[in-house]
Amino acid sequence: MQRFLELCKEGEVKDSFLSFFYMYLYQINYPIQEQYLCSMEMQCLFNDNITMPNHCIISYKNFPASRSVYFKAKLEILCQSDSLEGLAMEVARLEESFQDFKLSYLKHLDYPLDYPTRMAYLKKLSRQIKGTGNIAMPKALLGIAYRQHIWYFGKLTADHQAWLKYQNKPQSYSQSLSTRLARSLVNIASGGDLSCTLVDPCCGAGTVLLEALDLGHLIHGYDIHQGMCWKSNRNLTHYGYKPLVICQDLNTLEHHYDVAILDIPYNLYSRITPQQQATLIKSCAKIAQRLILISYEDLREMLMAQGWQIDKSCQVTKMKFTRHIYQCHK
Repeated sequence: MQRFLELCKEGEVKDSFLSFFYMYLYQINYPIQEQYLCSMEMQCLFNDNITMPNHCIISYKNFPASRSVYFKAKLEILCQSDSLEGLAMEVARLEESFQDFKLSYLKHLDYPLDYPTRMAYLKKLSRQIKGTGNIAMPKALLGIAYRQHIWYFGKLTADHQAWLKYQNKPQSYSQSLSTRLARSLVNIASGGDLSCTLVDPCCGAGTVLLEALDLGHLIHGYDIHQGMCWKSNRNLTHYGYKPLVICQDLNTLEHHYDVAILDIPYNLYSRITPQQQATLIKSCAKIAQRLILISYEDLREMLMAQGWQIDKSCQVTKMKFTRHIYQCHK
């Protein structure tokens, strides 16, 4: 009680309550070429000091399993123990009943279990769960995991890869961001905060817009090219969203947002001078406090010359192209 009162004075009651009563285990999976992008995204979603031992994050923050392309599974932790026998006892003490449940084991790269051992563990834990099992048609998904010498049991949510539905949008072009990268950019920009207002001032085919809307964000889109506006609005209406993209030059925008996500023209397929690129970056400072910049070339010096401070950066390589990603603030 004394510690509780101290936390009240320090204004930390909310986080302490959440961390004590609601903890979530996220199983992380990423291709090696996206390791640094994944790390950057997880730092923005959780905190700058987050680490991913054994491709796992345990946090009080409650994100849907579909929030990130790197979330393979999410476990809402109901109990834990430093031994499997102890976990079985904790599970037996739970009052909640689970009808038609299926219990799964979240695989561990550094603690591999062969199939017979996994089945033995699952059978042992299943006997302690109140309710009835139903492997064929489960209504409740449950999971156990072993991470950093601790056993966890909880409600399991698998990633259904919701972002895949936007991969075959009717309008696209060769420069378009992938849906995977676009979803990561939205998370890097917002940190998972749905109150964060976003803008894509050079939205192209609208890939970032679709991912932001799918995640529940308020976002506006602009493009200077009428043809691109038509393409992005066509994609939006195809998936049931309003055609929100307006044909307008970034340099003339006046509305203010929390974060701008700028996939800057790179002079690969469209002509643009370094001076024009610098002007676009400078104009972003007029409409947003923070900037996520994507470029095919290193623009660190240009960003700093236009008054932006770089907080984080990484590179993503696909085939022969490398994209530079910067998270900046004024």
